[in-house]
Amino acid sequence: MEQAFLNGQFRNKMGKGPSNRLRSQGRVPGIIYGHGSGNIPVEIDSKELNRLLRYYGESSLVGLDIDGDIRTVLVKEVQRDPVTRHVLHVDFQQTKFDQKIKTVIPVVLVGRGNIEKEGLILQHQLRELEIECFPHNIPRTLQVDVTSMDVGHAMTVADVEIGEEISILNDVGEVIASLTQVRTAPEGEDMAITDDATEDVSIGTDKEDK
Repeated sequence: MEQAFLNGQFRNKMGKGPSNRLRSQGRVPGIIYGHGSGNIPVEIDSKELNRLLRYYGESSLVGLDIDGDIRTVLVKEVQRDPVTRHVLHVDFQQTKFDQKIKTVIPVVLVGRGNIEKEGLILQHQLRELEIECFPHNIPRTLQVDVTSMDVGHAMTVADVEIGEEISILNDVGEVIASLTQVRTAPEGEDMAITDDATEDVSIGTDKEDK
């Protein structure tokens, strides 16, 4: 996995009030934890963090520079405002390259557009996979090719092909995507309804004339 880099600072004041003041100044409060170092409060520039999340995703591996001390961390949790979607807080897990870690990666369906052009319905049911691997092996996404799926069948975790260096922790029976056929009315059905309706109107008109 390509490693991103962020600049940050130690955060001296904790609590709701100081955190809100940081956000009003374009900063995001965060925490580094892991490997027995305790919780280390930090603050990050919000624009820099947003650029990283857009490009690398919310489970990215980061070289976090805190006053010249670069720590290799994993973006573990991003808390967002439910309305504005602005980042409110970020958790970083400190990592070591010789120790495996658990994280989640997004599932991307490849070939979806071609399937839907044929009038089929593709349901994307599992959008993230939990994996375990060494930090440098974390993929940005897991791409799943759905072009060979058959109507009425589902693709499960067991169907995913991934390198031996990565372990998928989800149950093998979990459904990633399923494919169904769009039901169409038999030819002429609408016309038959129209004819019946016309006949009813005509009969009603005759009675009124009488």
